[in-house]
Amino acid sequence: MARNVGLSHAIGDFVLFHESDDVLFPDRIWHDLEIVYREPQVDIVISINRWFREGEPLLYNPEPMCRRERRLLRHMTSVSGAAERSIVSMLQYDGPQHSCMLYKTSVARAMGGYRSGTGPYADREMLFRALCRGAKVAVNPRITSGWRLHDCEKRVAQAFRKDDDIHRLALAKNYAAALEQAGLLHQGPVLKTLIAHVMVRVHDYAKRRHHPEIAKAALDLIASLTKYNGYACNTLNEDNADVVQSVNKS
Repeated sequence: MARNVGLSHAIGDFVLFHESDDVLFPDRIWHDLEIVYREPQVDIVISINRWFREGEPLLYNPEPMCRRERRLLRHMTSVSGAAERSIVSMLQYDGPQHSCMLYKTSVARAMGGYRSGTGPYADREMLFRALCRGAKVAVNPRITSGWRLHDCEKRVAQAFRKDDDIHRLALAKNYAAALEQAGLLHQGPVLKTLIAHVMVRVHDYAKRRHHPEIAKAALDLIASLTKYNGYACNTLNEDNADVVQSVNKS
């Protein structure tokens, strides 16, 4: 992966993985580093981006201006909380989008950089692993970059929906592996939220897009998770009866 090659050559204390098609806001790095200098224990600074369509001017106002941006800021603030809360928040709301994470170089290298197989969700997968390993995350509340939306993206999305479902499934499996490695998979709230994530963001997407084999794989993953320990399975039978019922039918 090209990003890992770049990481191997990084010589600074911090590294930002920036998409070539995104637009960096003025003074963005300075504002990220200001947070780190104020809170030296912070390992990662996350932020939010602004969408703009190709051919339209990008508004460089760093304050959240629309409902999407305000909602994302609330979600990212929850990701920067205590370990269990931050993991649950990522599973519920997903993580930051492209070009919105500044890492300490040592932290990114210690995790082995990015992993292949998750496609456009590689940024979220890497951040999730960092959270499972106890990384400290802070939020830059400003808009830090612009995400350019191309007119062709809708057509491309329609053509590659199966690839997207495959990437979603791979992401969920990586989430489960990271939690198990960190010894966090046995925690009731984390496990329940992971199962809900698989059901909603993998199974339901694949089912709506008519990819039954991926939907079945998602149910198989949920079945393996519910068997992880008896306490969690009993709790899920009470609170997520619809999920368990779907697993039993499979």
